[in-house]
Amino acid sequence: MKKKIATVGFAFLLLLAGISVVGVSGATVDEYIEINEDDEAYFEVEIIDHPDEVELGDEIEIEYYIGNTGNIPGEQEISISIEAEVAGQEIWSESESENVVLDPNRNKTDTYSVDTGDIGEEYDIGLFEVEIDVNFSVETEDDQDEATITLILPGEIPGFTFMLLLVGIFFAVVIYHTKKREFN
Repeated sequence: MKKKIATVGFAFLLLLAGISVVGVSGATVDEYIEINEDDEAYFEVEIIDHPDEVELGDEIEIEYYIGNTGNIPGEQEISISIEAEVAGQEIWSESESENVVLDPNRNKTDTYSVDTGDIGEEYDIGLFEVEIDVNFSVETEDDQDEATITLILPGEIPGFTFMLLLVGIFFAVVIYHTKKREFN
C-alpha cells in the first residue's frame, strides 16, 4: 500500500512539475517571440508603358508591373479601373479585379486593353474635335499608380476648323474691299 501511495504521490509531483514547466516555458517563449513587421508580403505596382494620345477607334494598351517586395509569399487583389472625363464629368468607366499570388521578390508584368469605340458610344460627337482625358489606375492593398491618356474624338465635319478659317478669311477680304471702296 505504501508503494501505491508513493507511486501516486510521485506521479502527482511529476504532473505538477510538468504543468509548471509547460506554463513557464510558454511564458518564456511568448516573452522572446518578436513579431517583425517586415515579415509580410508587400505588393507594389507601376504602370510601365502607355500611349500619351490615341484617336477614337484605336485600342489603348497599358502595360503594368506588380511585384512582391515583402519577405513572404502573398496574395492580393489587384484592381484596374479606367474612367473617361470631359470637362470634369465622367462619361464612361470600366473596372476589373483579380487575385494575384506572388512569392517574395517575384514580379509579374501584364497588359490591359480597352477599345476606345466603347467610350465613343457613350459620348455624342459634336461638330468640333474633342479631347477626352482617360484616367487609368492600377491598385493593390499596398500601392497604386495612375496614368492619363488623351483620347481624341474627331468632329462630325472633317476639316471643320480649316473650313471655318477659309470662311473667316473670305469675309475679312469682302469687308476690307467694302471699306476700301467707302474711303475712295
